[in-house]
Parts: sequence; C-alpha cells; structure tokens
Amino acid sequence: MEERLKADRSKLIADWSKRIQPFLLRRKKADVLDELPAKHEMILACPMTDLQRSLYRRFSLMARTDYQGELGKVLRDRAIPLLALLTRLRQTCCDPGLLPDVDCDPIQSGKILTLLDRLEELSAAGHKAVVFSQFTSLLDRVASALKTAWPTVPLFTLTGSTVDRKTPVAAFQKHSGTAIMLASLKAGGTGITLNQATTVFLLDPWWNPAAEQQAMDRVHRMGQKQRVSVYRLIAKGTIEERIEALKTDKRDLFASLFDNPNADFDWSSSFKDIEDLLGPAAD
Repeated sequence: MEERLKADRSKLIADWSKRIQPFLLRRKKADVLDELPAKHEMILACPMTDLQRSLYRRFSLMARTDYQGELGKVLRDRAIPLLALLTRLRQTCCDPGLLPDVDCDPIQSGKILTLLDRLEELSAAGHKAVVFSQFTSLLDRVASALKTAWPTVPLFTLTGSTVDRKTPVAAFQKHSGTAIMLASLKAGGTGITLNQATTVFLLDPWWNPAAEQQAMDRVHRMGQKQRVSVYRLIAKGTIEERIEALKTDKRDLFASLFDNPNADFDWSSSFKDIEDLLGPAAD
C-alpha cells in the first residue's frame, strides 16, 4: 500500500473513492437547505499570559526530555504517561487554573480574556453565543468570569451532568436579547437545537473534526435566519496548532475520498516524534 501511495497518490485515492461510492448514501446540508445562511469558520489566535507561558515551557521540556525517539514506539511503550502529559499541555493552553496544583484567577487565561473581549462585542449588539469545551471545569471557570463581568447577562449550562437537557435549551432559545450557553462538546454535540445563536466559540481543539462539526451544527441548522460565525480559539505556538494541522489533514482526506477524488492530501504531515508533535517551543 505504501509503495502504491508513493508511486501515484492521486490514482490510489481515486481508486479508494470509487470502491466506497456503491456503499455510500449521503446528502449534504446544502443540498436540502438552500435558504440556510452562510457559516464562516475562523481561527482566533490567543496569546498566553506569563503564567501560562511559564507552565507550558515546563511541561514541554519534560515531554521533549522524557519521550525522545520515534513517536509510534513511545506510544506503544509509554502511552498513558505521555497522554497524561499532553493533557497537561492542553489544559495549560486553555487555563492554568485547570491544573491540579495551580490556584489562579480565570483572568490568568489568555483564552478567557480573548473570549470576554469577543463576547463584549456580541453583548453590545444583543446577540446570543454558544461556547463549547471538552473540559467542564473550564466551562465552570468561564462561567465565573462571565458572572463577574456581566452579572445581568443570562447564562445557561449544558454538560454531561445536566439531567434535564430540554429546560436550559428552551430557555436559551426563547430568551430575547443577549444570552450565553456554555456546553460541553460531548453533551452539546447531538440532539439539541440552538439556532437562535449567531456565534459559536470552540475553546479547545479536539483531534476529531467531526465532533466539532456536530457541535457547531447545533447552531447552523434548520431555522437559522442569520449568518453564523465560528471561532476556534487556539493558543499561539503550542500543541494546539499541531492539532489544528492534523484536523486539516483529516478533513482534506475525507473530502478527497467522499467529495472530490481529485483533491490533494499531504500524507507527509504525520508526526514522526515528540518534537514533530509539539512543534516549535512556545515563545
């Protein structure tokens, strides 16, 4: 297979697509919802605070020192401790207060500061927003910051521990004026409609782009009357940028197999070692 890939990548992808098509029954949203407004996805680069940067450098140095060698072998031999360390890196990118041994104010998070700035603009315009994260503890800290900044703005929460999902969703949908929904990526990814919002914030990237797509499409769906803006908050110069690069490759591969067999895909972008995974050290 690798030899065929190196010999003629386009021909191999076209062959795969041809084999898949007889088993595929698929309709795109654009095919059945001509009136649906556009959805614009943007990367929102977030600078880290001094505390974040210091902690990130420490964890990054630990990873580069303790997990040298070919990444596949490292994952086979020491997967659990490496994945735990990568989680610490990702938590640091989001908010240092997520770390078990760090006690700090939410404003020590560059992402929370960036989110507050953007939400202030939306609040002034009377718009609604949905904020997604994989970390429910991050949503709790965002809620604390929002209550301090705008105590009168209605705030709704939807996580895996929410027993009655219908009540916060219905209240958010019916509310007139500015409102904010904080939702975990898993709990808010399916089975709900939040089409009264106009803006989606994805606080932390996940390896699987389909999970994020499901989440943002809670807002961009039937009944939506306005253009939807989706912001992916990414900490500059960190592993989050590498996750975004991997997700782009996955989306390109999916498109080449299911949408356009002639689309290109860079197979050489896979991670070879921990240096490749982490990328350049954060400034």
